[in-house]
Amino acid sequence: MSALAEKTFDDLTCAFRHWRGDHRLASVHGYALAITLRVRTTRNEAGTAGLVDFSKFGPIKQLLQNQFDHTLIVANDDPEAATFVEFAERTGTRVRLMPSVALDGIAAWVIEHCDSAVTELDPFLQLVGVRVQETPRSSIEIAAGF
Repeated sequence: MSALAEKTFDDLTCAFRHWRGDHRLASVHGYALAITLRVRTTRNEAGTAGLVDFSKFGPIKQLLQNQFDHTLIVANDDPEAATFVEFAERTGTRVRLMPSVALDGIAAWVIEHCDSAVTELDPFLQLVGVRVQETPRSSIEIAAGF
């Protein structure tokens, strides 16, 4: 038996700066992200304790909260990245530098950092996709392994 399951981590409130974007996006602005991991399980014990034990996802929740909860996300190549890092050092602001601050870049980061972590939590699980939602009308989903 194979089944798909989803685990959503929401209320990840963070701010972004899309320095390449138009004036509105180039300004620091924030969202309460929801990140959904889609996993496939090959566990054949239907009807027992459940096909997916979501209580094991604590380490992934901590990873996502560390990166995206009450943080300022800035692109590695932002011309002002060093300014934001200096600001963080002076103020205690939690700045996170990433290759891309766009939704697809965030989803790719989550896949990169959570793919093996999911399998480590449960060898019957495989990460098959990630959805990142910034508003009820704006999200992206990327398949893992592509």
